[in-house]
Amino acid sequence: MKKLIGLLAVLVLIVSGCGKEKSSNENSLKTKVDGGELVVRISQDMDFLDPHKAVAAGTHEVMFNVFEGLLKPTHDGKLVPAVAESFKISKDNLVYTFKLRDGIKFHNAKNVEIEDIIFSLTRISGDFPGNLVVKDLAKNIKNIKKIDDKTVAIELNKVDGTILSKFTTAIIPRDVKDIEKTPIGTGPFKFVEYLPGQKLVMEKFKGYWMPGIPIVDKVEFSIIKDEQSAILSLQRGEIDLYPRLGSTYIPTLENTHNIIVTQQNLMQILALNNKVKPFDDLKVRQAIAYAMNPQEIIDTLDAGLGKPIGTNMSPVMKNYYNAKTEGIYKHNIKKAKKLLKEAGYENGFEFTLSLPTNYRFHADTGVIVSEQLKKVGIKANLVEVEWGTWLKDIYASRKYEGTIIALDGKIEPYDILNRYISTNNRNFMNYKSKEYDAVMKKVTQTTDGKTKIELYKKAQMILAKDIPVVPLFRKIGENMIYLIKKISIMIFTLFLVSVISFSVFQIIPGDPVLSKLGIEASQEQIDTLRIELMLDKPLSTQYIYWVKNILKGDLGESISFSRPIKKLIKERILVTLSLGIYAILIAVVIGIPIGILNAKYNNTKFGVYLSFFSQIGLAIPEFWLGIIFLIIFGIIFKLFSLKYVSFSQDPISYIKIITLPAFALAVSRISVVARHMKNITLEEQEKDYVRTAYSKGIMYISTISFKMP
Repeated sequence: MKKLIGLLAVLVLIVSGCGKEKSSNENSLKTKVDGGELVVRISQDMDFLDPHKAVAAGTHEVMFNVFEGLLKPTHDGKLVPAVAESFKISKDNLVYTFKLRDGIKFHNAKNVEIEDIIFSLTRISGDFPGNLVVKDLAKNIKNIKKIDDKTVAIELNKVDGTILSKFTTAIIPRDVKDIEKTPIGTGPFKFVEYLPGQKLVMEKFKGYWMPGIPIVDKVEFSIIKDEQSAILSLQRGEIDLYPRLGSTYIPTLENTHNIIVTQQNLMQILALNNKVKPFDDLKVRQAIAYAMNPQEIIDTLDAGLGKPIGTNMSPVMKNYYNAKTEGIYKHNIKKAKKLLKEAGYENGFEFTLSLPTNYRFHADTGVIVSEQLKKVGIKANLVEVEWGTWLKDIYASRKYEGTIIALDGKIEPYDILNRYISTNNRNFMNYKSKEYDAVMKKVTQTTDGKTKIELYKKAQMILAKDIPVVPLFRKIGENMIYLIKKISIMIFTLFLVSVISFSVFQIIPGDPVLSKLGIEASQEQIDTLRIELMLDKPLSTQYIYWVKNILKGDLGESISFSRPIKKLIKERILVTLSLGIYAILIAVVIGIPIGILNAKYNNTKFGVYLSFFSQIGLAIPEFWLGIIFLIIFGIIFKLFSLKYVSFSQDPISYIKIITLPAFALAVSRISVVARHMKNITLEEQEKDYVRTAYSKGIMYISTISFKMP
């Protein structure tokens, strides 16, 4: 069964539209997901389960399924009501009035009340320095007033044109004792278990306010930091979803897994500490920008699918993205060396480039970046650091010279660009610009959409020229170009197969008209049928007619049975499916024990015999084995009846009848299952937890149960 590789970990996607500028009412929300249980790979651990403390983008992606604010974002970046049913804004843009959604409940089955909203929005005024969305909202709240049991009014200190996105701040129960240990929200999934460094489990919240959501019953976010280990886990079937799959793995997985393409609001950058020499010099930063060749990185690591950028905002934000920033620093070695000379570094310099280990792509990018910098005389000493260390020393303490990281996008453009404000806690590159700060301040003072767009584009241009970080590239629809290529190849292949199939039927001897009517048919009958079947038309017309019928589901009429082929397939499809399923069950039931025994007695005579008979099973033709089974067990020993009885007539007799052909089909599959099971078992036996089990005296069969529920 093919597994699903996702490029986003968000499991609930809500499609909706916002209301008018001054008010918003919930529109029809629709979503569609597969049922069952899922295991999702994530590359980094949670920083905090408390939604008001969490900073890491990876944490927000996971806990988005547990917590909701008064508003929540959709997959396309829009804001829709969540805990609130609707809202309205006063004419002076200082009072936001929210109406509580009817019947909405927390995961502990308690109704959400206005007091919970007041508690949550009052709580954030406490010690939550890391989460700037929470911090900015808390700073601007002047007063929170309960209007009635269903309505709350929030008064601001000052007009903030970016405030709506901050109302996504999580609403939690006012009687919660420790939200870090027992996260309780109103989202589609409720928290079950968290083992730091291993996994976080959540399950379907049956009392979710949106009918029919979610359909997925249980989700496990498996924390696998090493990319190679994650790929192996995917191939072994231990995980189902792999968000943000690197393009280099597509050729390996495309034939065995489904690849889903989505847009990413994510940009990779080379961040420089602007407070540390020589990066405090604009000419040095410009020289590095000219030395970079993003296209080489894209071609080497991303299969040529990405696109160079000139700003920290992704083109996904169509209205706000400043395309004029692209190409300001085109790859130019001569300009880079000239600028270094002017800055007093004609012979180059040496610095440390810190690379987080949670995402192998950054480390691989670092290798290429160091080689590109060598060409202008700059030596980058590569040092890999654990994700926790990176967050503590580089992001929080700013103790670094250079680093490579991907910055995630936000709902509100302001939350993407405000990290470069001089006083912003997220400004880990230590960038300072009075001009930039002034532009970003104006953004918060206006509610006019067009004015904000102009200001955002101006801010991006300032960043592009000052180059506090070197934008490398962004994923272009993740693997969209690749997908287009594959679809094009598939269409061409189907066309080629159809042409060859049609041509073969034209070349082979025989006349379908004579085959159907017989040799004694009159010429008039033959001509009539030829016209009816369009065989009197040119071959090109016949081909087009044939393809059109296939696309419409008309497979024609069988010459042998004089009946529509579609009906013949329908009559036989249930028998074929039951035979196939029966054969698979036999293969699994017999193949797994044989594989385990083969692993246990590996390199022994018994193991050799088992392997030998497994190979024989692959070599024997199924049709020949089926005939032998019929002769021996059906005719000679008469253990099985050879007379067909349908399932509806006698289910037990039907199962007996298809047992022999099912076994004939299963023999080769038993060999495959046994070999696969042997390899998996041998691999698991070498792992530390199995060796430990053996050392404690646990029997072999017990160690197998560790892997097989």
